[in-house]
Amino acid sequence: MNQRRGRRPGNEDTREALIEAARAEFANGGYAGATVRAIAARAGVDPAMINHHFGSKQGLFAAAVRLPFNPADIDLAQIVSGPREEFASRLLGEFLRQWDRAGSESASSMLRTALQSEEATAQLRTVLLESLIRRGLSAVMEWDAEAQWRASLVAAQLMGLLTARYVARFEPLASAPAQDVIAAIGPVLQRYLIGDVGTPPAS
Repeated sequence: MNQRRGRRPGNEDTREALIEAARAEFANGGYAGATVRAIAARAGVDPAMINHHFGSKQGLFAAAVRLPFNPADIDLAQIVSGPREEFASRLLGEFLRQWDRAGSESASSMLRTALQSEEATAQLRTVLLESLIRRGLSAVMEWDAEAQWRASLVAAQLMGLLTARYVARFEPLASAPAQDVIAAIGPVLQRYLIGDVGTPPAS
């Protein structure tokens, strides 16, 4: 089947096609390796459409590396309710549910580009620390220096898990059912969240 060239019937269709193509190219080669020509070819449009819709490759990148799910979909009430000793398991379970549902390609694209772009890193940091961990911790404790220290430890653990599961795809972790991952990593997160983590370092 021949690829369709030139302008697609609708501007929104063209825009979404370019975003999908960019995510795939960024996942394969990162920001530097994804060329405007390759992205346009994958989308089946003229390269000029990238400037038309996004202004530049950088603009397309900013649109493409947004989180592959809506943070508002995170069931925070479910996370913070229930026994405190299961807090980490509920947090990790919701975290894995959202990323697994988004799919490995979307997750890989976000994470690969986050390693190369301050903008993508800031977006991921906002999601991990603000949309998920801070909201969860603030429901059970004051958001002070200790809570921020705990949040950074949890974020580091989750970032490592995302990289190993979706980008490096370490087996058997990459293919492990969510419940197995929760059983193995949950106790570590539980200590970071409400266990002994020492005195917060001076900022």
